[in-house]
This record gives sequence, structure tokens and C-alpha cells, in this order.
Amino acid sequence: MVSRGRRARQRDVVRVLDDWNAILREGPGDSPFGRWTHTRAMARVLRRLHAVLSRVEAA
Repeated sequence: MVSRGRRARQRDVVRVLDDWNAILREGPGDSPFGRWTHTRAMARVLRRLHAVLSRVEAA
């Protein structure tokens, strides 16, 4: 049986990877700030992935 904490971490990882795939699929927008916004979104997802993986490693 999978513990509640482990399921929560798995759910977090799935969400982060879904966000990552969406960012890669959509690419930067055509607006004046498209590249900047895309880069910020990538950084946000990488921070979240790092946080999730750090929690998994600590568990």
C-alpha cells in the first residue's frame, strides 16, 4: 500500500511534469514579452521540480 505522503509526492511530480510538457509544447508566445514569460515559466517549473525532488530525497 502506498502511503498518503508518497501519493502526494507522486501527484506533485505528475503536476510539475505536466506543466513542463505544456511549456515545451506551447513555446514562447508572439507577444513582446513572449520569450521572457516563457523563460520565467521554465524557471518556475524547475524550482518546483527541485523542491519536489528534494522532498523525495529527504523522505
